Amino acid sequence: MASISEETPSVIREFHITIVDFVGALMPGIVWFVLLATALSLAKAGGNPLDTAKGVVNARWIDHGTKTEGEFYVAVGAFYIAVGLASVLLGWVIKATGILWADRLCAGVLWIWDCVRHWKNPRKHWADYQIYRFPYSELIKIENGDALRAAQAFANDHVPATCTKAPLDQPFLSCKLVLRHSDALFSQEAERAEAQVSLLGSLFLASVFSFVLAIYALWPTGAWDWRWIVGSTLAAVYFGYSFHTDRRAEVNRTYLMTLLLEKRQEDKQQLKQAAAAAGADAAKVK
Repeated sequence: MASISEETPSVIREFHITIVDFVGALMPGIVWFVLLATALSLAKAGGNPLDTAKGVVNARWIDHGTKTEGEFYVAVGAFYIAVGLASVLLGWVIKATGILWADRLCAGVLWIWDCVRHWKNPRKHWADYQIYRFPYSELIKIENGDALRAAQAFANDHVPATCTKAPLDQPFLSCKLVLRHSDALFSQEAERAEAQVSLLGSLFLASVFSFVLAIYALWPTGAWDWRWIVGSTLAAVYFGYSFHTDRRAEVNRTYLMTLLLEKRQEDKQQLKQAAAAAGADAAKVK
């Protein structure tokens, strides 16, 4: 029976991550492609995402004209390939910048809700907005400050001091950097969580953009498309909640994996010291 080389599992894992990233860019990319095409339709003659999506599926923009049946199918195939490539490219662009804007939107909604619920003056409590921003250091200090301090100390011991003092999302980024360079399984888990959060963030922004388009569509015609508005609202609430929940879970999981890595390294160090002590005792006996 043919044996599998040791490099094969790692190659498969890398290929799997590539497929996950591709799908994570393709799905929101298609959604954004349909929404942007809908925006162009609204600027010309009106429309909605459902009609635009049907037009993309049916390749409605391809004129049969004088084309033969074979030429028409070639044109349709080229159209679908172009839409797919454009969607992937669009998905990657949104993925690169969308997660920051999705975080800001979620933080703003949570901050406004907190001001309304506790009758706070937004001008006097503007600083509270940062509490809801990624990586939620202030909230984690309140909920589990010991774990955050332990993760910070571990990051300080493994990365240069200039990194942990940089004006970035610390100590989260330093902990993730250590994980990616110290353990393959932890690195894969961190990448998977990041890809999932990016996907949800892109879909959340798309649903908000869809809601804005639905409201804008009311002005020229005054027609009330309740399916579009209600669907966009429900999608924005669902994806916004899912994004914020998974983002918090990503941060907590990263700090937990950091503490697990620290414990593993301490255990290895203790085993080495015990083995060295045993070797020294054996040498004395001889």
